[in-house]
Amino acid sequence: MRRVPRLEDGGRMCSGSGLRPLLAGLLGLLAAALGAAEAAAPVARASGGAPPPGQSEATDSPRERDRVLQKRNPIASEYQSADIPGRAPGAQADGEGADFRAYLPLAGDLLAQPAETRLGAFVLLQSDVGRAEPGFEAVVRRRGGPAARAWSLEARANLTAAARLIEDYDAVWAPAGAGAASDYFLQRPSLGRETLSTRTRTGLLHAEHRLGAADTVFAQASWSDYLDDSVINQVDFDTATGVPRPGVPPAAPVRGTLAEGAYTGVVARRYFRLAQTRRDIARFQAGGRHEAGDWSVRYAVYHARWNSVLDAEGWNFRDGGLDFAYRVDGRDPWFPALIVAPGFAFAANAAGSFLADYRDVIVTTRDRDWAYRLDGQRRQALAGGNLWLSSGGLHRRKERRNVFDGQVYYPYAGQSLPLTGIAATADPGRVVHERYPLLPPGLVGAAARERAGAAQLERSTARTVIESEQENYFSAEAVTGAYAYASWRRGPGMVEAGLRGEHTRTETRGTVIVPAAADAGDGGLRGEVVENGELLRVREVPGGRSYTSWLPSLGAEWRLAPAWTLRAAGFAQLMRPQYFDVVDYRRTSVTTYKIREGNPDLDPVTIRTAALALDHRSAAAGRVSVALYATDIRAFFYNAQFFETIGGTLYTVSRIENGDRGSIRGVQGQWTRRFAAGGGELAPAVAYTYSRSAATLPTRPGDRLVLPERARHLLRAEAGWTRGRVGGTVGIAYQSAALDQVGPTLDRDIHREPVQSVDAALWWRLARKWRATVAAQNLTDAPERSYEGDRLRVLRNQYRATTWRLGVETRY
Repeated sequence: MRRVPRLEDGGRMCSGSGLRPLLAGLLGLLAAALGAAEAAAPVARASGGAPPPGQSEATDSPRERDRVLQKRNPIASEYQSADIPGRAPGAQADGEGADFRAYLPLAGDLLAQPAETRLGAFVLLQSDVGRAEPGFEAVVRRRGGPAARAWSLEARANLTAAARLIEDYDAVWAPAGAGAASDYFLQRPSLGRETLSTRTRTGLLHAEHRLGAADTVFAQASWSDYLDDSVINQVDFDTATGVPRPGVPPAAPVRGTLAEGAYTGVVARRYFRLAQTRRDIARFQAGGRHEAGDWSVRYAVYHARWNSVLDAEGWNFRDGGLDFAYRVDGRDPWFPALIVAPGFAFAANAAGSFLADYRDVIVTTRDRDWAYRLDGQRRQALAGGNLWLSSGGLHRRKERRNVFDGQVYYPYAGQSLPLTGIAATADPGRVVHERYPLLPPGLVGAAARERAGAAQLERSTARTVIESEQENYFSAEAVTGAYAYASWRRGPGMVEAGLRGEHTRTETRGTVIVPAAADAGDGGLRGEVVENGELLRVREVPGGRSYTSWLPSLGAEWRLAPAWTLRAAGFAQLMRPQYFDVVDYRRTSVTTYKIREGNPDLDPVTIRTAALALDHRSAAAGRVSVALYATDIRAFFYNAQFFETIGGTLYTVSRIENGDRGSIRGVQGQWTRRFAAGGGELAPAVAYTYSRSAATLPTRPGDRLVLPERARHLLRAEAGWTRGRVGGTVGIAYQSAALDQVGPTLDRDIHREPVQSVDAALWWRLARKWRATVAAQNLTDAPERSYEGDRLRVLRNQYRATTWRLGVETRY
C-alpha cells in the first residue's frame, strides 16, 4: 500500500517545507529581474473586475469552485458580469461565455506600463481554524531602449497558504412506501468536517519588444503549483437499516414529509478520508502585432499543460444496533434534531465499530491545450464617418485523460477489525455551527495503515477492477472559428454587425461495466470480472460528434443628448457541453450511494438575446444604465437527478441533460459614481438583474418550471473609499433562491436557498512606499443551503467560515 505524508502524521504540508525553496528562487528571480524590465497585466477574469479581497486559489478549495456565486453558466445569473447593459458581445468575441473554448487571450500592452517593483508579505487566517499561514508576493517590471526599439520585462512570484475548515450537514430523503403519493422520511442524515491545508506557488515572466515602428512581439510563460491536504471525518445514520421503535406512535406527515421518526437497529457509518491533491499548471503564449497606418494584424500561439494527482485513502467503519431518532422543526428546519440513544458515545464505542472496507486510490488527470489565433483590423472613412472592419480565425484543441488506480480491501472472511487502537482520542467537539455533538473522533492514519499492511485485509480483485475501470476516460474537443465584423460610427450614432462561425469536433472514450447476460457488444472488450457470482464485462466505448454553429450579432446606439444614449442589441451565443460530460460512463460509489453518468447525446445550447438600454452620464448622477432584455434558449443544460435501488439500497443518480426550451425576460440596472464625502472620496457601484424565466422538459411535460440555476434576483454592490492615508472597499453579492437540480417529480426537485457573500478590505499608507492591508472574505459566514421539494427536507447546510488576510507591501 502506498504511503504519503498526512496531516495527522505531524506533517504541515503548507509550512516550511515549501518556503525555503520559494524564497531562494524568489531572491534569484528578483536579482535577475531588477536589472531587466517588466510588463504584463494579468489576464482579465472572465466575469470582469477584481477578485474579492483576500481571495486566492489557496482559499478557494477545489470542492468549492462550483459554488453558487462562481458558476460559469451563461444562462445562470451567476455568470453575468458588470458589463454595460444593452451591448452586443460582438462577433469578434468568444461565442460561448463559458470556459472560453473558442477564445485565446492576447497579452496586454506591457510597453505602456511604468516600471515598478512591488514586494509584499501577508498571513491568511480562517476564523474557525485559528492557525495563520504566511504568504509572499513580488512584482518587478523594467523598461529600456529607445522609443523605436523599446522593450519591457515583467517577473511575478507568489506564495499563498491557508488552513481551512468546512462543515456540512447533508441528507438523503426516501419514500416511506410505494407509489408516487408516498411520504418521505429522513433516510441518511450525515455530519461532516473537512480540514484543509492548501498552498499555492505561482510565477510569471512576460517580455515585450518593439522591433520597429510597425512591429511588436511578446512572449509570456507562467507556472502554478498547488498542494491541498484534506482530512474528512464524517458520520452517517442509515435509518433504513432499522425498524420503527416499539411504543413510539408514527408521526403524521406534514406536507408529504415525515418530520419525526424513531428507530432501533440503525447502522451508523464512520467515514474517514485522507487525501492530498497536487496540481501543476504551465502555460506559454507568444505572438505579436503589425500596425501600419489604418490597418493592423495580431497573432498568437498558446499551449497549456495541466497535471493533477489525487492520492487518497478512505476508511469505512460501521456501528450497528443503534437507537436513533430525528425531528425537524418547521420554524428552523436547517438544524434537525438528531438523537442517539442516551448514554451512547462514539468515543467509547471504538470496540463496537468494525471496518467495512478500505480504499487506496491515486487519480491522475492530464489536460493539454493548444490554440492559434490571427486577427486583422482596418479603419477607413465612409459617408462622413469611420468604418472599422475586422476578421479573424482561431483553432483550439483541448484534451483530458483520466487514469484511476484504485485498490479496494475488505477484512478476511470471519475476521473483524474494530476501531480499537487506531481511533483518535481527542474530542472533535460540536460540528455544523456548533450545533451537533455527534461527530466521532478521527482516525490515526499511521496506525490504521500499519494494521492494514499487516496482512489483515484482503484485496478485492473484482471491486478493484470495477471501481478503477469505471473512472478511466479520454476526451478531446477541437474548435475552429472564424468571424467577420464591421462597426460604423458617424456623429452621435453607431451601428455594428458581425457573424461568427464555429465548428466543434469531439472525441471520447469511456468505460462501462455491463453484465455479460445484457452485453450488446458495443465498444472494445477490456476484460471480464466476476462479482457475487455474476460475470461482468469491461468495455471501452468510443464516441464523438461534430457540429457547426453560426452566431450573428447586431448592435446600434444613438446619443440622444450629451448625457443620454440609447442602445439596442441582438446576438446569439453558444454553450457547449463540458467535454468530459459527454463521455459514455457510469460511476457507482458504494460508499456514498451515488451514481454519476455521462451523456454522449448532449446537444450544445443556443442562446438568443435581444436588449434595449438607456444610458445616462452626468456629474450629479454618475453613470446610470437600465436595460430590458429577452433571452430564448434551446436545449439548455440542467442537472437531472434520479433514484435507483440496488441490492435494497437507495442510490442517487445524476447526469447532465438537455431541456427543450427556456426563456428569460428581465431588467438589468447599473450605477456608478465618484464623489467627495467626509473629507475623502467615495466610489460606489451597484449592478442588479431581475429575471423571470420559464422552461419545458421532455421528462416533465405537464409541469411549469423555472429555468434551472437562474435566480430571480442578482445584486452585486461595492464601495471604495479613501481619506488621507486610509482607504478600503466593501463588496456584497446576493442571489435569491433558485431551482438547482431537476428531479423525476416536482416534490424531488432540489432548490437552492438565497446565497450571499460579504467581502471587505481596509488599507493604511504607512509611508510613501509602504502600505498595510486587512481583508476579509465571507465576512458574514453565510452558509450554503438547499432542500428537496419542501423546506422540511433539508439536503445541505454548509459553513466555510471567514478568511482573514493581513499584509504589508512596499512599491517603488
